[in-house]
Amino acid sequence: FIGVDPKRVELSPYSKYKDIVLGIGTDLEDGVELVRFADNMMNERYKMMEELGVNNFIDLPNPPKAILLMVDETTMFLSPSGIKSDEGKEIDALKAEASILLGNIARLGRASGIYLLLALQRPDATVIKGELKNNLDARVACGRMDSTPSMMVLDSIAATILPKIKGRGVYREAGIE
Repeated sequence: FIGVDPKRVELSPYSKYKDIVLGIGTDLEDGVELVRFADNMMNERYKMMEELGVNNFIDLPNPPKAILLMVDETTMFLSPSGIKSDEGKEIDALKAEASILLGNIARLGRASGIYLLLALQRPDATVIKGELKNNLDARVACGRMDSTPSMMVLDSIAATILPKIKGRGVYREAGIE
């Protein structure tokens, strides 16, 4: 498990499980470094798979463990700062890099055993760009939503008709609700 937790409180309690938690990033720099680590690990696994002529990490000799990369508060992690200073430009460059790397992992990660989970309060097309969104095969809309966020998450208005009962949601997998 690798976690990115910009709020610093949701995933941090899991860092004590050193045998299964590879890292929890609680600031932008640490979060981007962990996303880079996951991307590098994915590329190393692909190199091994190519050398051995296999299509899935499970088919490697002594297959490595699957890894879940979870980003909580994805909007906070990826949203451009809008700050025009040099520091703001550096922040935005890190966020842009993270967005590109997450897109790579979403597109290529499954066969290498690197899985991606993105959690966010409100979807935004400037944060979750089309290519990244299209590579997120399973999506969950928790609770009733307006039509725009429902369309962004599910590509349908299914979340707009949910009853206002706590715990209700819609699960969409590869276009099936």
